[in-house]
Amino acid sequence: ELSASMDGRSISGKFRSSSLFVKRDGQWQQVLLHLSRVTTPTPIPV
Repeated sequence: ELSASMDGRSISGKFRSSSLFVKRDGQWQQVLLHLSRVTTPTPIPV
């Protein structure tokens, strides 16, 4: 199960700007986007 939010909008009900939230293993990880307006899917380094 993977939840993500872009452009300050989160499908889980959380709102953040210029940041990407990914829910993995039950933990929220915040990834700052270099480009605020450009939402390009970027693979998260493991």
